[in-house]
Amino acid sequence: MRPSIRAAALFKGVGFSLPAFMAGQTDGFWYDFAKTDRQFQENVGPTPADDPNEVIGLALDQRSWNGQTLAQVLSAQTDLIANTWTDASTAPATFVFSSGVGTLTADGANRARARATISTVVGKTYCISATFGGLGCELAVGSTLGGNQNLAPVGLLTGSLAYFFVATATTTYIAITRLTAGVGTFSVATTKLVPGSPATQSSTSLKPKFQTTGAAFDGSDDYLSTPYAAGASDNFIVAKVKIPLASSGTRGIVGAAGGSTERFYLAMISGGILTAGAGTQNPGTFQMPGDMRGVETVVGLSASGGIARLFRQGQPSVEAAYTGGLATTLPLFIGGINTSGVSSSFSDATVKAVVAGREFIDLATFNKIAAAL
Repeated sequence: MRPSIRAAALFKGVGFSLPAFMAGQTDGFWYDFAKTDRQFQENVGPTPADDPNEVIGLALDQRSWNGQTLAQVLSAQTDLIANTWTDASTAPATFVFSSGVGTLTADGANRARARATISTVVGKTYCISATFGGLGCELAVGSTLGGNQNLAPVGLLTGSLAYFFVATATTTYIAITRLTAGVGTFSVATTKLVPGSPATQSSTSLKPKFQTTGAAFDGSDDYLSTPYAAGASDNFIVAKVKIPLASSGTRGIVGAAGGSTERFYLAMISGGILTAGAGTQNPGTFQMPGDMRGVETVVGLSASGGIARLFRQGQPSVEAAYTGGLATTLPLFIGGINTSGVSSSFSDATVKAVVAGREFIDLATFNKIAAAL
């Protein structure tokens, strides 16, 4: 056993701040499903998931935001386009950019197109926003000139909209096109980095639903995929959940498993018992007594150097030794367990928030996180 050195230093005479604690992690995530400014119905936006029973296809990671809103985070970022639009129209269609407004005029046989090229970091999330007018335009984002690998063409666009994409190349191409005869306009067009890593689901039938109490998973096929995997050493995941009273069987809450010796996940088994997987430790042996069904609670798992700790709010922790690894090559799923790339053991819980980071936490640290959630 070894305590978290960083956590011990943080708590000596200093009030605990979860935003500061999470922002200080070298990697991880923080999805707060009760916040309506950072989750959307599509896996690329732009429609907020902010009314009961609207599906969640995109949840932005606020780990590094240090308590800010999405608007505050974006306002602090540098615009990568900075009005560097070029004309890529097919003559005689035209594109003219003047005083911050782009005007695209197509004749029906020829496309009017504006293109911007930006430098991006592979795996990072970006937000492209603009106000569209006229008869509407189409937006596409790609990793190759004229491609749409990052954002498939969407249109006809009108009003102020914001879309999110994950870069897959160091150069990204953005195109706004007026396809059919007429005039389309856009203004206040920016592309900015969104710190963090999004959790996504592209299939509508597999998306959880927004509730005022969090993201509700149906226990059948809903899950969100994160791009984050456990590290080889210090790790933790903590989730605030409510399990239905009638829930039964094995229900994954968050995590991944690559086999009998590669596990890192939180789950519930029959009887409402909290369990976890960590390396060779499995649900059959690594458990916490007590029925967690029908109540809102906070649960957690931390592992490092062959020692795993299982937590539940208001109870002593359970500790066990493990061998093997922590599924370091498999991204964590929320609402199920990523079992070698396929979601399984689907959750029927409502997940209010879930955090993860690169730290080996003790019970005192878990309790502070739980209280803050």
